[in-house]
Amino acid sequence: MASRPSIKPFVINVNFELREDGGLRATCDKVPTFFLSHSDPELVLADVVPALRVILTAMFEAPMDVEALSDITNARNTDSNMPPHLCSLQSYVGLHRVN
Repeated sequence: MASRPSIKPFVINVNFELREDGGLRATCDKVPTFFLSHSDPELVLADVVPALRVILTAMFEAPMDVEALSDITNARNTDSNMPPHLCSLQSYVGLHRVN
C-alpha cells in the first residue's frame, strides 16, 4: 500500500470579534466549520487550538497539530504577546503529525 504524501505546514488565520456582551467570537474563512463563541473570552481562546486540531484532522484524514504563531517582534519573549482578542486576527500553523 502506498503511503500518503506529507502535508506541508500551513497558516490558519483566525478572526476574533468582541461580542456586545463582552464575550468573544472566533471564525476562520478557510475552515468553514470553525466557529467559537462564548460570553467568557478566555474559554474561546482555550478552545481554538483543540477545535482546529479536531476539524483539520477530519478534513485531511490525517493526524494534525495546531500551534499559535508569534509576531516576529515578540518571538524572543513569548510572554509579551498581546492577547488575540485584543487584535482582530491571530495566525496559527497547521502541522501534519507523523506518528
